[in-house]
Amino acid sequence: MGLVFVHGAVHDASCWNPVLAELRTPAVAVDLPSRGSEPADIATVTLADCVGAVVRAADRAGFETFGLVGHSLGGVTITETAVQHPARVDRLIYVGATVPGPGASAAMTTVGADMPEDAAIGPELVRQMVAYLTGDVEHRTIAAGHLVMVSHPRELAALIDNIVG
Repeated sequence: MGLVFVHGAVHDASCWNPVLAELRTPAVAVDLPSRGSEPADIATVTLADCVGAVVRAADRAGFETFGLVGHSLGGVTITETAVQHPARVDRLIYVGATVPGPGASAAMTTVGADMPEDAAIGPELVRQMVAYLTGDVEHRTIAAGHLVMVSHPRELAALIDNIVG
């Protein structure tokens, strides 16, 4: 089993490079359509396109089953990937990620700088979104802002390695 890292709306796979360099667990980062190695017209990209990119990345890495790590708007993609491929997705790890409630949209503002608190997805919203999740849910925090993968890659990698075990 490995991990597939999914970026948010304003990044590409390279945002995960500092974390991947510190990680012990086999992992790859995916470029979603319209980013990095996946050119596309952003106006035509669908959630299904994003799910397809994630599954293709897992296939290229040789991961029959895999966990997903999603940042910011990537939370929507990893959730939908798990819904569509439950036999393949082993776990979901949300990193400052969007988890809309039933019937809600993911229309949220993302900040472009690290801050003392995750201003894009603050503590109250985190509590609300955690409540939307079902099953065995662990909530862990790192004292960092929204761009934790850039500002605290070693700590994030250690936390993810610990979760995956």
